[in-house]
Amino acid sequence: MAARRLLDEAGDDAAIGGSNQQTRIQWAERLIRHERRRLALDPQFLQRNFAKRIILDLTAIPIVMKGEEELAVVAIVMDAASGLILGDCFGSIDDAIELELVATRNALNFVEDMRERENWGYTGYPDLDLILPPNSDRTNPPASLLAASRSLEIRPPGTYAYGQRIVQTVGPKIGRIPLAPRKTLSVERAKFARSRKTSVLDPVEASAFWQREVLRHNEPILLAFEKAKSSQRQRRDNKLGALLFALAEFLISLPPD
Repeated sequence: MAARRLLDEAGDDAAIGGSNQQTRIQWAERLIRHERRRLALDPQFLQRNFAKRIILDLTAIPIVMKGEEELAVVAIVMDAASGLILGDCFGSIDDAIELELVATRNALNFVEDMRERENWGYTGYPDLDLILPPNSDRTNPPASLLAASRSLEIRPPGTYAYGQRIVQTVGPKIGRIPLAPRKTLSVERAKFARSRKTSVLDPVEASAFWQREVLRHNEPILLAFEKAKSSQRQRRDNKLGALLFALAEFLISLPPD
């Protein structure tokens, strides 16, 4: 939507790349992602906008664990303003609920650790953008999750639902690992490998590879947070932590796949 608005406002500007509407939109999307990455490293922007909106999403990645026939899947809890991965979990689509729950708990631990070291200026309730795991259609969240969020968007599962928020926020890769959002529910390795390279790894190696790339992705953003430190007293309230806690409770309540 932002890309389309940008093109509408620009009109027939010759600086816009592409010979048709689709390539022009792709050009605008790349421009927006570039600007978001630039802003994510701006200390003042981080102080004002960190924790305003949180994303919990699932996406396939082109890694196959030995003995499996499907692409691996990762659950990611991300701050939308900075692109910082607060929590994640690597595994199989069959364990999607557990992946989202573990990623949320990891995010809660990460945020608690951040509060000991960093300050951020936003003091309101965060927005939450949640993609439900497969076979889940519960769109009536509990009162505790509603109370912990300023606005709440719960999207039902679907082939074109997964991974899109992550790609829109940080682009098509985490570190050096490409994302494969549209393959999250149709993740057979043989079919996917016909057109894209996949890595077949031992489960421990695969998880370690993913974690290294998460660190690679987060490192420049965390350095920007170091620059954003202020002399303000540490905030006593923790609305982000309360949101993540309520989110974990909601995921626990979902029926197993």
